[in-house]
Amino acid sequence: MHIVIGVLTAIAGLFWAISAMKQSGAWDSLNPFLWKRRRHWQQKYASNPLYNLTKPLEVAGLLILGTALSEGELSAEHKQAVIDVFKNDLHLDSEQARAMFVSSSHYLKDAFPLSDKIHKIVERSHHQFDSSQKQSIIQLMTKIAAYETEPDQEQLKMIQAVRRYLK
Repeated sequence: MHIVIGVLTAIAGLFWAISAMKQSGAWDSLNPFLWKRRRHWQQKYASNPLYNLTKPLEVAGLLILGTALSEGELSAEHKQAVIDVFKNDLHLDSEQARAMFVSSSHYLKDAFPLSDKIHKIVERSHHQFDSSQKQSIIQLMTKIAAYETEPDQEQLKMIQAVRRYLK
């Protein structure tokens, strides 16, 4: 008899807990499909947007500007040189080149040192690059790194990381 009373008490407690969860709005926390959907959304949108770039042009612009910014703040001439590289070598018009500069600088706001994060940045888009584009990115990074002064250690490390990952 005492076993039956224990089982009935456990069942009543379970119904009471489910009813309380339903009334408080936490009923959805028991749904595994909803949990999976929320978890997937959280992983996708709570991660660093720097790692979610899928277009090769965006990645190229980011890497070129990252190379320029790794020595510190840019002078007006260096900034114009980066925008000119976007216009001439990436074949963007003036407005698109400025927009790429602004968006890339926003992505790179708190991203340094960048050489440690190259594999995460290029991971989603590296399969879309052909061999000439890979060589072009490395050449443009080298060109920007040597614009005003000799490339510093961080810039060389970043170029080597890109070369190693894109090979």
